[in-house]
Amino acid sequence: RKSIGELLMDQAVISGAGNIYRAETLFRVGVSPFRAGNRISEERLRAIWEDLRPLMEYGVATGFITTVDLDDVPYPLPPDDLEAGRWYVYHRAGRPCLRCGTPVAEREMAARRLFWCPSCQAR
Repeated sequence: RKSIGELLMDQAVISGAGNIYRAETLFRVGVSPFRAGNRISEERLRAIWEDLRPLMEYGVATGFITTVDLDDVPYPLPPDDLEAGRWYVYHRAGRPCLRCGTPVAEREMAARRLFWCPSCQAR
């Protein structure tokens, strides 16, 4: 059975999500990328879609992918970390999660680099 992280990269399942949106949407809704897709409730799947859709629409409209809600970050972002204000977990391996401070993890999944917070996205 495929994980939700793999399914979101499968163009036959959902077209256009891509690696950044996969990492960021799963983080924003608190779903582990390793959770089996068939073990996710309809409510959680709907939450993923309801988060993903406006993020992608904004990206298309602006030509810029950003997913961080600065009101959601409990501490000031470092001024020398340009990516800190754009993404919660994408390309942030080893750096603190913007919500809980746990180091962001990274590994390969579906032939792409996957980023997630082991605390905020517990299985």
